[in-house]
Amino acid sequence: EGLPSLSATALIRGVLMAATVLIIFIWGLVAVDLRHERELHVAQAERDTENLGIAFENNVVSTLNTIDGLLLSLRHDVLESQSLATSIDMLNWVHNGPLKGSIVQVAVIDANGYLTFTSANQPAKPVFVGDRDHFKAHVGASDDKMYISKAIRARTSSPRSHERRIH
Repeated sequence: EGLPSLSATALIRGVLMAATVLIIFIWGLVAVDLRHERELHVAQAERDTENLGIAFENNVVSTLNTIDGLLLSLRHDVLESQSLATSIDMLNWVHNGPLKGSIVQVAVIDANGYLTFTSANQPAKPVFVGDRDHFKAHVGASDDKMYISKAIRARTSSPRSHERRIH
């Protein structure tokens, strides 16, 4: 015969249940979408961080290679041309030569560990640095490598040094 009649209360309950299920379903979709968006952003941030790390590493390697090349150039000029025999010549080379704008200070340490020249403030009396790691690294060394010191409190000025042995 006909459809059974539903009471108004039962009808309202049915509609509320369906609406509740629909709202829960929609919020579930929103949560899944937000999680997916977050994962995408985290993955992109990781890629960006890795790329920045690679760029920084390349920049550091390039800078150190440039410093090493400049130190080799200085060594060559000192040993071969003898044009840097005086402090005035050395200062001119540092400030107007290939180091111009690249390095803050150049220092020369003799075989006994005494600072014989610095492009920074020249000390009034000899400064002994033969006890420092950056000097000891070259004593008796047979390899020809640049040495980068750990951070130390300098006796003259520069807190970090990149060095090459001149022989």
